[in-house]
Amino acid sequence: MTTNDVDVRLQHLIREVIRINQNKDMVSELVVEQQCDLLDDFGLDSLLMVQLIVEIESEFDLEFDLADLNMDVLRKYHNLRDYIVSRQG
Repeated sequence: MTTNDVDVRLQHLIREVIRINQNKDMVSELVVEQQCDLLDDFGLDSLLMVQLIVEIESEFDLEFDLADLNMDVLRKYHNLRDYIVSRQG
């Protein structure tokens, strides 16, 4: 799976988690930048982050290592994307 494939699927998951849980109708217009902060820019709280992790594990057929469940990996979009790409290998 290419980085671009992961980008498309991950951005879709982020939009869905925000749309379902925050009732935002305009979420399809949400721009997910490489440097965005999922907590600050999109208002994801700890419960939404857990939901996103569960969705990622299902979508990409992977399981996060407990050691990797830290804010360095989870907070920044590009770090999360790179983590997923590295686990697809």
